[in-house]
Amino acid sequence: ILLTYQSFASSIELFREIKKRWSPSEIHDQDRISINRLRLINVLKKWIQKFPEMFRTYSQLNVAVNRFIDKHLYSLSSFEHSVVLLKSLLNDRSNDEINCSNQQMEEAVPPAMAGKINIVDEKPLEFAQQITMEEHAFYKAIRIAEFLNLSWTKSNKDRLAPNILACTQYSTDITHWVITEVLNIPDIKMRANTVRWFINLAQKFRELNNFNGVMEIVGGLNSGNVSRLKKTWEEVGKSAKEKLEQLTCLMQPMSNYKDYRETLKRCNPPCVPFIGVWLKDFTFLEEGNKTFLDDHRVNLTKLNLLAKILKQIGRFQTVDYRFERELSSSSHETTSAREDRRLKDYLRRMRHEVSCYDEEASYQLSLVLEPRATASRELDALNTTAALDTSQPTPLDLHLSTFSGSDAAATSVFPAPLTSPLQKRRRSSSNSSSSSKNPKKLVDEPAELIAKLNEEARAAVDGGLERTFSVLKKWSAKLAEGR
Repeated sequence: ILLTYQSFASSIELFREIKKRWSPSEIHDQDRISINRLRLINVLKKWIQKFPEMFRTYSQLNVAVNRFIDKHLYSLSSFEHSVVLLKSLLNDRSNDEINCSNQQMEEAVPPAMAGKINIVDEKPLEFAQQITMEEHAFYKAIRIAEFLNLSWTKSNKDRLAPNILACTQYSTDITHWVITEVLNIPDIKMRANTVRWFINLAQKFRELNNFNGVMEIVGGLNSGNVSRLKKTWEEVGKSAKEKLEQLTCLMQPMSNYKDYRETLKRCNPPCVPFIGVWLKDFTFLEEGNKTFLDDHRVNLTKLNLLAKILKQIGRFQTVDYRFERELSSSSHETTSAREDRRLKDYLRRMRHEVSCYDEEASYQLSLVLEPRATASRELDALNTTAALDTSQPTPLDLHLSTFSGSDAAATSVFPAPLTSPLQKRRRSSSNSSSSSKNPKKLVDEPAELIAKLNEEARAAVDGGLERTFSVLKKWSAKLAEGR
């Protein structure tokens, strides 16, 4: 009941029910009354221990419990020890450190360092440890009440479930970081190295029992904008791709995340679970089961199911990560502590930068790195056609000269029809009946295709890809010099 009462009653209402049972009118035997009161004190003790923040932040509840202790327990010598214990629990501030650590994570973005971090030069384990500690701090700060009544979906979710939102936002930022880092590298071999580095990072997350981190990396690498880079994945290598496939199978949603759930059952703390599975479970329970039955009684079956999940969540909130520190010979400060600060600053800046992540811009960048297969085939066909006559400008020349505003090339390209074998077969099947009647169609078709490519080029430039086409211009100039 203590785990789930907030789904059907307020804290003040629960405390009033406890007070009613302190001196029940239906019990007259003093021994039974004493036993009943010991049970109520035990409930109060567990309640304060389980939800200390409730009694610190909810002043009305704190005042009510203190008054109850002063009025009913101080006068009874048999409960002297209980009075001291309850008072110490109510005034304990040791758990405030959790909230402070969370606030520190939202500090202002630090200035950029003189040397920018190149992640492929960093050890994946150090990144995995730093991210895991930060994610566990977010996970540990989630209060039980945030999982009840689908609080994270309400209009006032910022107040009802701030820590769930913070945890999910951090995960989203890491996934966007993966996508952005891969797509921002123009060189295919370096891009493949970055993909391999992230696969190794995901493997380190798995070794640290950070399943949330595994899902973040798997989600980023399997996103459409990254997974479509076929040439890049060919460079990644078989071994790395097999590692990723194993991690993907672990976190796949097949059979309601069966493999992940079985692995989590066997896992010992410390651990950072993937809370998305539990949010799905809570949604299913809340939407499929009434809190109150038709006779107005509380649905205990539903509460037991909720409590079962909440116990799993609490099991991994109690044990913190402790990584070994290597002491520096020249200072009392540890080498790992300095590394922690450096990586922490990098991750904070990274989260600030990916906060403006744009899916459409990411997709366009992916297309620049590896164009769609259909567009690529059209360009290959045209370049093959132009290669039959080296005296003619290539389609790339025409494409770039038109883009740069030069009309001379556009008027002199393809004075006679140049057709590849592929184009000949395609035309013979589609235009066999009309080719003799309208031979001009054969001459104009390449120009129409060029016009289409020019139109796509202008649209791409409007989308912010000027830099790409400036590179293509240089290639065109080199080709011209070569001829």
